[in-house]
Parts: sequence; structure tokens; C-alpha cells
Amino acid sequence: MNATTPIDLEQFLELDNTTKSVNDFHNWLLYISLALSILVAALAMAAKLWLVRYSREVTIPGSPRACAKRRQEIYDGLLAWKLERCIDAMPIMALAALFLFGLFIQ
Repeated sequence: MNATTPIDLEQFLELDNTTKSVNDFHNWLLYISLALSILVAALAMAAKLWLVRYSREVTIPGSPRACAKRRQEIYDGLLAWKLERCIDAMPIMALAALFLFGLFIQ
């Protein structure tokens, strides 16, 4: 083949099944990593908002009984939504996202 021979673009751009499978796998790694990163960010924002609300409710004026009742309601909500487990899981999910991204760029 010399420099004057035209290039068949369809043949040049055509992927075989192995290359297509590898590309699909890399795309899945990237999108799962991105989804985990976004999930961690959303959980962190929700936890922060909930904790800010809780600390704000602690300092509201009113009778001690009303304040304690409101604090207990919010605390029961924290327990019902398992906020502590969500906060504990965030670093693990962030590391998993980083690991999947590392596999993608490898």
C-alpha cells in the first residue's frame, strides 16, 4: 500500500467484537464510578443538612419540654433513616468509586 491508495473509512472505523466488549466494559467502569461519586456527594449533602437542622432545633427558644420533644422527633428520624450507617458507608463508597476509576484509566 502506498501513499496514494485511498483509505476505506468503514473498514478503518469498524470494531471487532473483542474491542467492542473491552470498550463497553471500560464505559461501564466509568459510569459506575461516576454514579457512586454522585451518590456519595448526595448522601453527604443530605447528612449535612439533617445535622444542621438538628443543631438548629436544639437552640430554638421555647419551653424545655417542647424543645426536647422536637429534638427527640428529629433524632428518631435520624435513627429511622440509619444516618450513622450512611455516614459510615460514604468513605467506602468513595474508595470503591476511586478503585473503579483507576481500573478505567489503567
